[in-house]
Amino acid sequence: ATEGKEVKETKPTQMKLGKSEIAFRVLAKPRLTEKASLRMANNNEYVFVVYPDASKHSVKKAVQELYGVQVAKIQIINIPAKQIRFRKSVGWKSGYKKAIVQVQPGQKIEGLSA
Repeated sequence: ATEGKEVKETKPTQMKLGKSEIAFRVLAKPRLTEKASLRMANNNEYVFVVYPDASKHSVKKAVQELYGVQVAKIQIINIPAKQIRFRKSVGWKSGYKKAIVQVQPGQKIEGLSA
């Protein structure tokens, strides 16, 4: 049935930003730090700050819909609040939740690449 026709092979490359119903409720922002940049370069991983009620399944769905990549693995970490002091005043640095998302080999998220 495909004789005489060339079949183009598509290889996984950078995907374009898509629309997602769940992403704005799950992903707060990407966390672009020096340590996160090293992870991007070595392990094909991206770090996001997520909202406190986010789960691994919701983060996976949000990243796949929004960035159009296949997620291989997710780790979620709760960073606790820390007490900070400046001279005589004492305050708190708020805690947050972050997700480390590893995408399939050969894929990358265009806007976050180092």
